[in-house]
Amino acid sequence: MDGDKWLPLLRMNLSFAGCGFLAIYHLGVAKALMMHGRKFLMNVQRFAGASAGALVAAALAVGDSDLQAMEVCLA
Repeated sequence: MDGDKWLPLLRMNLSFAGCGFLAIYHLGVAKALMMHGRKFLMNVQRFAGASAGALVAAALAVGDSDLQAMEVCLA
């Protein structure tokens, strides 16, 4: 296979675990995906999460490119 040719064929699910102190970690992952992983996110069929992870998953599911509001909610 050549480079990114396989990416449109790969469909996946993305989930974030529930745990209050992991919220900052989840936000960092979400920001990195929004900035550097657009191709990856385009292949995600379903987003899931529990507790704070559900908030971050919901923000990614709606495609919110500015996660600053999420940071305020979790602070």
